[in-house]
Amino acid sequence: MSDWQQVVPGGGAQSALRFFVDPYRPDRVYLLDTIAPHIMRSEDGGESWHVDTSLETQLSYGHTIPLNRNESIDGQDHLDVVLSDMQFHPLDPLTRFAVGFAGAFHTADGANWVRLLDTAALPGRPVNCYFDRISNPTEPALYVAFDGRGIVKITDL
Repeated sequence: MSDWQQVVPGGGAQSALRFFVDPYRPDRVYLLDTIAPHIMRSEDGGESWHVDTSLETQLSYGHTIPLNRNESIDGQDHLDVVLSDMQFHPLDPLTRFAVGFAGAFHTADGANWVRLLDTAALPGRPVNCYFDRISNPTEPALYVAFDGRGIVKITDL
């Protein structure tokens, strides 16, 4: 593109407190819309947005955590949001990971998300994640970083 194109608001999304672009498939974008509020996914570069119901249910702990949760620690960093980071598999377009206030989540089919880590069982604030498929190709791992509390390695993905 020679010019920038605004994609939010538009196509069904109203705001983007956080957004995540699949670096291997840049038409795939996720966002945290705190006005609607919903977890939205676009497969066409933001032309249209759809609610990712399965991810939304997991991130909100079955709709018990408000999706428009927007607390900040220092007035700038929004660490207590339901979706704080995502990772995408470079070779498998269906495999994705997400972390947020309620834990860490995974989908192997691009549609059905499952919980890998529950912050009710392991208290902490997941803020980032890293998918490592290189170090041990037979046992890939997801590393989840906690705000001020270290890192957890999750295998058996």
